Amino acid sequence: TIQQVSNNLLDACAGRNIECALADNVTIIGNTLTSVGSNMTIVGVGIRMIGSKNIDVVGNTIRVEDTALENSDGIQINGDNRSEDINIIGNTIYSTAKDGTGIKASNVSRFLISGNVVRYEGVGTGVNGILMECQSSNSTRAASEGLVTGNYVTGFTDAQITIAATPPTPTDITITNNRLGRPYLSALDTKYFNISSDTDTYVSRVKIYGNSCGTILGGNFASNVTT
Repeated sequence: TIQQVSNNLLDACAGRNIECALADNVTIIGNTLTSVGSNMTIVGVGIRMIGSKNIDVVGNTIRVEDTALENSDGIQINGDNRSEDINIIGNTIYSTAKDGTGIKASNVSRFLISGNVVRYEGVGTGVNGILMECQSSNSTRAASEGLVTGNYVTGFTDAQITIAATPPTPTDITITNNRLGRPYLSALDTKYFNISSDTDTYVSRVKIYGNSCGTILGGNFASNVTT
């Protein structure tokens, strides 16, 4: 049986607005979440999955507000229990949070992030558009078997798409056919992609090809080299 959370308006809700915890076969569709993170005492998250399977997050609109707190995210997959078969498709996320991520994926196997618009309109200096990472130093908690395709990600001041190298690193990730807009801020070392590593940790089995990259104000995008 498919359960559905649909067509709701949630405004200025503290903490997690919609959460699937240890849930199976749920579709979250057509919801509007506004002023996520505007409560200055609780971290705001628009939609969160933890330990869930077969979840579709489709066609939602999420606005993450300016906040002094860390990790105010639009859509988030994390937690101590592993999620599987998560599809994040066709959502629109606007963020002005000082610290946080548009879409964050950790502790998940088999995920799709496709056709989303993820836009940053704030002044924070360390925010990421789409972030794939390991939640902790536990080998079962890294994102794996993911496809990131057809998204429009723009304005984020760290990187538009990031794979973090905190061990163990995410594996088997494909990033293709996305349109990425770096902010026109010469004082900031902003990136289109940040595939990070340190002295003894490297990402593995990652494919990046067919993406278009350019500055927000420039209007000229050049396809990146297939790697």
